Amino acid sequence: MPRISLEQRRESYLDIGCTLLEESYHSAVPNAGLALSQVKLADVADRCGVTKGALYHLWGSQEEYWDDLLSYLVRTNTLLGVTGITAAIAELFQGDEPPPTVREFANAVFDSLSTSQSLVHSVSLFSYLADQEVHDSFVTEFEGSIALITPILESLISQTNRKLIEPHSMLELVVALSALLQGFCLQRRLGEERTADLANQDEGRLTLFAAGVEALILSYTEPQDPTANKPVDRTDTPGVLEVVLHFGAGEPI
Repeated sequence: MPRISLEQRRESYLDIGCTLLEESYHSAVPNAGLALSQVKLADVADRCGVTKGALYHLWGSQEEYWDDLLSYLVRTNTLLGVTGITAAIAELFQGDEPPPTVREFANAVFDSLSTSQSLVHSVSLFSYLADQEVHDSFVTEFEGSIALITPILESLISQTNRKLIEPHSMLELVVALSALLQGFCLQRRLGEERTADLANQDEGRLTLFAAGVEALILSYTEPQDPTANKPVDRTDTPGVLEVVLHFGAGEPI
């Protein structure tokens, strides 16, 4: 069996730190302070089955471990969940099935991110935004989410005979949807009953997030041509994700 390298051992101990950080969100910790303060070297050593001294051979102090753990969280986790969104979209658009409705799309995205470990890690780093590395990572990830979502929304709006209401921009809509998604995901973490699905027997499942998405899109857009009724065509998909969403062909929900 090949010997584990020093770097592999460091990463395994940092992985344990990530796990302990997530677990701390599910336990009542009074005066928790900054998130990483809940991750103690002694607990990491205990979880790994090694002595605390073994970890001090790799990090000179608890503070050095926290510094590395913070960098590791930034380096290895998609803070705003772009990876989770991409996976949810890929699953929706498998095979020859018709494209999902915006409601089905929003339901899938919410289901993916509301249980995502990356969401917990992103929340844990909000208190470290003064750290330039953390700040820059959030900016980069949010720009990535904008690049991911904007083509979907542009297709959705144009293919359903709607247009943005001036002076609103697509960026404003993406920011509003992102804030809505993170807010509902956090509420889900606090208790599933906080984000119970809305009763909607006629049109299938309706999450609170999907209802909010529909309301925001209708609030930010208006009919472009009341006489048009152009159906969605999968071949009209713009570049980045090759998806087009059907939103009632411009008809009211």
